[in-house]
Amino acid sequence: MRYILNFIYLLALAVYLPVIAYQRILSGKKRPGIWTKFLGGVAARDGSEKCVWFHAVSLGEVNAIKLLVEKFHREHRDLKVVISTTTQTGYDAAQKSFPHCSLIYFPFDFTWAVANAIQRIRPSLVVIAELEIWPNFLRECETQNVKTCIVNGRLSEKSLLQYKRLNWLLRPTLKRLDRVCVQNKSYAKRFAELGVHADQISVSGNLKFDTLLFDQRHENILSFRNLVNVTKTDTVFCAGSTQAPEEEIAIASYLELSKQHPRLRMLICPRHPERFSEVASLLTKHSIPYSLRSELSENGNDEATAIQRVVLLDAMGELKYWWGVADIAFVGGSFGNRGGQNMLEPAALGAAVCFGPNTRNFANEVELMLSADAAHQLTESNELTKFIDMCCRDPESRNQLGQNAVRLLSSHRNDGSTATQKTLRLLESLLPASNANSIRPEKAA
Repeated sequence: MRYILNFIYLLALAVYLPVIAYQRILSGKKRPGIWTKFLGGVAARDGSEKCVWFHAVSLGEVNAIKLLVEKFHREHRDLKVVISTTTQTGYDAAQKSFPHCSLIYFPFDFTWAVANAIQRIRPSLVVIAELEIWPNFLRECETQNVKTCIVNGRLSEKSLLQYKRLNWLLRPTLKRLDRVCVQNKSYAKRFAELGVHADQISVSGNLKFDTLLFDQRHENILSFRNLVNVTKTDTVFCAGSTQAPEEEIAIASYLELSKQHPRLRMLICPRHPERFSEVASLLTKHSIPYSLRSELSENGNDEATAIQRVVLLDAMGELKYWWGVADIAFVGGSFGNRGGQNMLEPAALGAAVCFGPNTRNFANEVELMLSADAAHQLTESNELTKFIDMCCRDPESRNQLGQNAVRLLSSHRNDGSTATQKTLRLLESLLPASNANSIRPEKAA
């Protein structure tokens, strides 16, 4: 089977290479590390200490495991920690988030690549964020006696139906996992339907609740408010983590409403950095004066820097703080095919949050927020204009929506039994005995 997979992967890579070249030439999208991923030629790890390898595909997963990795490193100083990502945005975020860790690109699932990477890293445990199931990689981990664990696991109903069609491949692959830590009981049931034994599954909660920022007076938020000269009379609308055509939708709403609400301002942040220039062209096309975040002075706004009422946020890793500047937040990836982006971040900072109908990646979070009147879901793109207009005309209702969200999400942060703590204890149960820090009975999984 492994060689059949190699053949399929090679065919897929051959088909995709022209797409990569096209994106590189037309949009400037770079894909660094491809040769390293293909060969598994990561830097060989020095030293004889035990190692734990955390894998986070991209930016969202890096943010989700940030607190977990920090606490793990703090409690297990004798262990080497290696972080891998797949995307450039994830790699850049990991560099900032994990300066104490070794950082690599995750290998493609070719037999030679995964075998080479695992031999060079020599991990005792591989920790995979959310859901990255690669058959050859997990088989090789088993062959080299490496424990494997999924953390913050999630599995949507749609994904379950798709995976069931590949059950002949996934069932034996999933059984190779030593532990699956899932966010809730619904996800646990779905993993069980795919053949994961009940003894392998633990409900540990959602790590993203533990990493949320609630402090609206955070120094970065206050700095950003000052950077773009937000006043008490301004109403700030932020469209974040957007994909096409969501920027067009946000721009159309702003153009229509800015005449009725002259104090309305807009922040816009595309999900992928290679689209910054594309969105800038959209703003120019609609004759909207705008400022680039990258060109604003951190040392104060002098006369040479005219701050426009629209700002294109062309800097990665800052959106979690810009959400704190916003009164109204539209979370992207929800009118396209992506399945939604993290709506918890703006909600925790008290913004009036809305998103489109396609939120399969956050189905449970959406259900939770809607049931508590802590967010608003749009069914059609033209409803965004109506929502922003309502928030501008009725600030009391807007603020109530934000307060409901803060109250709801705060209730999920119960110190002592957080998802991070539960997951940490479960990971410790998989460590070699000499590195388990003599786990107390109450800490055992």
